[in-house]
Amino acid sequence: MEQNTLTRLLLLLILPAILSTTSQSSLLDDLSREPPPGFNQTIARDCENDPTTRYCNASDTKLVAIYQSKVTARYLCNASMNENCDFAFTKISLQGSPNETRLFLSLFSFWKYCRLSIRLITLSNNGLRGSFPIEILQCTQIESLDLSYNDLVGYLPLDNLSALTNLTHIDLSYNHFSGQIPGFLRRFNSSGFTFSGLTEVSPADRPVPVLSVITLLTLLAILVSSVGCLWWICPRQPDFPPTALQARVQYMFTPGMLKAATNNFSETNSVGNVGRYEVYKGMLKDGREVAVEVCRETVTSEARRAFVHECRILVQVRHRNLVQVVGWCDRKGVRAVVKAWVGNVTMEKWLSQRSHDGAPSWHQRLKVAVGVANAMGYIEEEWPRVAYDLRSSSLIVGPHREPFIFKLGVGEHISASKKVYKYGALVLELITNKRAREGFGRGEAEFVEWVRMHYPSQVRKVMDEGIKKTGTTCEQVGQVVGIALMCTDPSPDRRPGLAQMVGMITGIYESPPPVWAQHNPSSTNHGRASKGVSMQ
Repeated sequence: MEQNTLTRLLLLLILPAILSTTSQSSLLDDLSREPPPGFNQTIARDCENDPTTRYCNASDTKLVAIYQSKVTARYLCNASMNENCDFAFTKISLQGSPNETRLFLSLFSFWKYCRLSIRLITLSNNGLRGSFPIEILQCTQIESLDLSYNDLVGYLPLDNLSALTNLTHIDLSYNHFSGQIPGFLRRFNSSGFTFSGLTEVSPADRPVPVLSVITLLTLLAILVSSVGCLWWICPRQPDFPPTALQARVQYMFTPGMLKAATNNFSETNSVGNVGRYEVYKGMLKDGREVAVEVCRETVTSEARRAFVHECRILVQVRHRNLVQVVGWCDRKGVRAVVKAWVGNVTMEKWLSQRSHDGAPSWHQRLKVAVGVANAMGYIEEEWPRVAYDLRSSSLIVGPHREPFIFKLGVGEHISASKKVYKYGALVLELITNKRAREGFGRGEAEFVEWVRMHYPSQVRKVMDEGIKKTGTTCEQVGQVVGIALMCTDPSPDRRPGLAQMVGMITGIYESPPPVWAQHNPSSTNHGRASKGVSMQ
């Protein structure tokens, strides 16, 4: 009797972990499929039964997006343990399920057509980071919202929240929001704002003395005059940076400073060329190692102004997976960009390396894919005008297997769909260790089709020989290949959004291995592959 009780208890503990991993894999598989034949009739029946269904009134109706919305709804309904998922469900409840929550939040097609039957959304205790997940507010009929015990930051989307006319309960406690509690939310219980980061009284509500305003304006006028004088005087100094303008000095280098850092641009410090730039490894006076990219070509005054303008933008772009632009030099015929030194091993070279530990492991490759995706998400959200090169020959893999996008620029906006395609091709290269330009006459298109021919039943055949093919590894590779093939779909409309792409790849990386794999980590053919991925 005790043994049966113990068995049931163990099943209760391990079953959710197995189901969670399997469910996410199945969801991604279903999302990658075409809408079934006659799906138009399904939509027509839905709208006939309930004319208030969101996609019935959508002006930009897209068959694929609606299909993905319905697929996501089915999984989300079950994950939230609604009583009946055959009809309209009423709650979205994902407490303490961080990986599932991040995945569902990234599936924008569901939120775009969020069902009006949803009355409750609970996403508490998931360690969510970043700003308020505004997409959930497209469920406009909700009565209860719980985002407590996360790590959310920034200001609340007041316009969207104020539009929730049915809202009767909100819990934002134990987060790190900024600003004050808006008036229309003060009718709710104050416990919902405990340790939320929100304040009750805004400093803007306090009167500002007139004398303080006058004093501030006077000081501002003096500061502007001083800066103007320094700006006029400092450029006339031959080889000396304008030290009084501290904010600019930290980014501006003189030729003398760069010569000192690179041993007078010696051959021993030279590490190669990047386009028109000669690259040198150097060390600044404060001990920082840097890469100095020098362009010796003569350019027009307009080109110089464009160069400085671009550098002033790039020094502000900061992310752990982007090579930081430390500063620039544009004096005495020397144009140079100074970047943080992260090594000079490209991803292309790294994939071909064979150390005493063998080729890069699958976990290391997945870490690289996630790092690049996170950097892309940051740029898309914070610096949409910044362009970058996703070729494996332009990505650096640091000593701790951390990826860095090395080549950045400011130019014409490139569509997110094209960036997603390039990312998908890069991920396939990580898995196969094959270059599209090598052995594929039509380049990337033929390379992608070659992988697609083997998916999902023969994924093992496209995997790099250096990857150890355990059961867990093959399962994850199958999931990642599925995402990469979605990203490289010939039709841009069928590719996931960039944020959705980041959410899916991050969800796989952060998902714990199945319980069966934790107890048998050395398993190879005894492991269990994901649905449809051959182990033969």
